[in-house]
Amino acid sequence: MAPAFTPQPPRPRTRLPPFQYLLLSLFAFLVLQPYMLHGRMGYLLFFASEGALLVTGVLAARVVPRWRRWLTLTLAVATALCRAGHILVPAPALDLAAQVVFLAFFVGVTWSLIRTLLEHPTVQRNTLYGAACAYLLVGLSFTALYVVLEHVHPPALVADVARLGHADLALNPFDNQEDVIIGQDECHLSGQSIGGTVISHVMMVRLRDAKITALTDPTNEAYAHHISTRSLNRPGWAYVDFFQEDGKRFSDEVIAVKLDGSRAVQRFAHKHSVFSGCYRCESHPAPSMDGRRILFASNWAEHCGASCGSTTDIKDYLIDARAP
Repeated sequence: MAPAFTPQPPRPRTRLPPFQYLLLSLFAFLVLQPYMLHGRMGYLLFFASEGALLVTGVLAARVVPRWRRWLTLTLAVATALCRAGHILVPAPALDLAAQVVFLAFFVGVTWSLIRTLLEHPTVQRNTLYGAACAYLLVGLSFTALYVVLEHVHPPALVADVARLGHADLALNPFDNQEDVIIGQDECHLSGQSIGGTVISHVMMVRLRDAKITALTDPTNEAYAHHISTRSLNRPGWAYVDFFQEDGKRFSDEVIAVKLDGSRAVQRFAHKHSVFSGCYRCESHPAPSMDGRRILFASNWAEHCGASCGSTTDIKDYLIDARAP
């Protein structure tokens, strides 16, 4: 007689955490990245989205073993403390520490998330949310790794033309018409020496061999914004506007820099534009073909006394440097 079949009791299922909150914070972090550039609003968006990511990451890891839970929480707190420390004392070491701990946090949350999903063979809505989170976290982990490498060994990455912000291309008449790209120091390495070149806020990269040249003196220099080399009948010059940083050289100015590496500049005018959170308020100076006239946008609402206007009243202004 065959033995009676005894059904096995079902395995207890651990309830998956609500991964949709982590997914929403990941989407917010990615969508807001282009706006986390400069100014108070940019930093506020960065810290708010990163804080949401840290909190939802800790919540997503709450069903893992206790030691992994505590590790995730410790990394989140350490990241927040390093960020706060870097705000109070803007030292490169604190920035690097924050980036390293943030990378470790990403790796820890990704690992915990994948282990949790593998322990739940049934596909639920939350499983799909978790899989999407794991996919995005892997990408962000590699991005964080790139940022850490950029801090630890900048010579390997600083000549990457993609790291020059708001750049423009030109032929350099002082270097046998070599193709060059001129842009802002997007890596924020101003003042550091890379291969014997002191990095400034306006950098030039020769495309043939990625040789870098500083076009301005980084000492007490405001941060550069947009660069234009459209003065095609006046080769050898790049037109640059700068952020408003009171007390620093070129603050809120429109200037031209020479491409011969002499750090010679021509100073034209101030922009007087408030552009935080307003893309159309950014000046985007555009020189004429001969470089003697420069068109730029401004709402004329910064450091202009009684003549200041509304921040929403954006107009075109012309700098005319032609001889009378």
